[in-house]
Amino acid sequence: MFDAGYRASLIYGSDAPIVNTGGELQGLEDLREAYVEMNVPIGTGLNVKFGQLISLLNYESGDGGAANANFSQGYQWFYTGNGPSAGVQLGYTFTDWLDAKIRLQNGMFTGAVDGNGYKTVMGSLGIKADAKTSLSVIGFAGREGGASSLWLKGGSLIASRVLSEKGNVTLAGEFDYFTTERAAASSADWWSAGGWLSTDITSKFGIALRGEYIGDGKGAGTSGLLGFPANAGMDLYSATLTFNWKPLPNVKIQPEVRYDHTSLSGGFDGETSRVILGMGASYLF
Repeated sequence: MFDAGYRASLIYGSDAPIVNTGGELQGLEDLREAYVEMNVPIGTGLNVKFGQLISLLNYESGDGGAANANFSQGYQWFYTGNGPSAGVQLGYTFTDWLDAKIRLQNGMFTGAVDGNGYKTVMGSLGIKADAKTSLSVIGFAGREGGASSLWLKGGSLIASRVLSEKGNVTLAGEFDYFTTERAAASSADWWSAGGWLSTDITSKFGIALRGEYIGDGKGAGTSGLLGFPANAGMDLYSATLTFNWKPLPNVKIQPEVRYDHTSLSGGFDGETSRVILGMGASYLF
């Protein structure tokens, strides 16, 4: 049966321009996503989306602690991911264990309006080995530079496994790889690896651990971005412990401690390491 609908979501605050990639330069800093969705009656149903779409990359959601077991956003989301972008996506479920998505969108980091005529292609293959195990294989490529010969390419592997239904013990991992061609220099690549372990100790209290690493040997993925000074490359490590407390069914409170370390001298306001204490509160509608 053919049907159609739409979705739009907004985000406000100091994080909005960062979460909504490119939006602050286009008057759309509060727009998270806005798209029309259709189901075309072909086979099991062809899912079609067009508009401002959230990325297929990353295990973590850009919606922060409201959707994630950790309150703060991991480095992988920022440096080996991308924010929403305008495009068209086709999705199809072949079996109960295999689905695929293919998307044509504006560049990886351009948001709703692109600065050139080039586009990026992104595709994902979703595999559910069983009810407790899922795997997503993602690839992307597009011309991101001012010349048609300059490409940004990469891929990602995301996996999760429910180790025990009792306590909802969940283990997840993510590996990302980016490579970019540069007009005035040799090509550069950067990559990341991360892992998550979370459990609900009781119906109201849970714990989540996250560890991640960013390897950026030439600075192509981190130089001058999100508080880091311009640099020729660095290694970035982070470990996070989050407590999830649900005093009410729709309320989630997340006190957290996070340790970050960089090989870049003075990368964190003159230091190479830092400890961050934070807390988030979410009301889930």
